[in-house]
Amino acid sequence: MIPVTVPRLADDDREYTFVQWLADPGSHVDQGDWIAELLVDGVLFSLESPAAGTLARINASPGALVPPGREIAWIERIASCE
Repeated sequence: MIPVTVPRLADDDREYTFVQWLADPGSHVDQGDWIAELLVDGVLFSLESPAAGTLARINASPGALVPPGREIAWIERIASCE
């Protein structure tokens, strides 16, 4: 599984507010799809999926404070048919 981590958006170690999931657990996502939103200094930031696959697990709820580097979800890759 591929982790979805909170990016470091500033030079300090502040925590960001997790706003919402834009994809449901078990749904298919493509690499680059927006899957979640974070609030950073009053600015809404959309988090992209790092890979194509199934959003297998989530580990953040709306309103939670999440530090940079925290794994908030995992993407299960789709097996190749080649």
